[in-house]
Amino acid sequence: MRIVFRADASAEIGFGHFFRCLALAQACQDAGHTPVFLMQAAGVQVAGILKAEQIELRPLAADSLEQDALQLCEFAAEQHADWI
Repeated sequence: MRIVFRADASAEIGFGHFFRCLALAQACQDAGHTPVFLMQAAGVQVAGILKAEQIELRPLAADSLEQDALQLCEFAAEQHADWI
């Protein structure tokens, strides 16, 4: 299965949600699934962590919550995601 994780992380908003999603993504990977993160603001540290875990990172560039949701849905459809 292909599983899309939508999470942002930064010094301003924190890293808790990202790390919880990362733990789930690692478990999915261990079970043979393919996780991918869609993130608005992925700093160098976050990108490095995902690269080290061999988890794909895709950028999201949305100016509003509506655009964010639309881009997430479009990305999930393009990727034939089984779960978001």
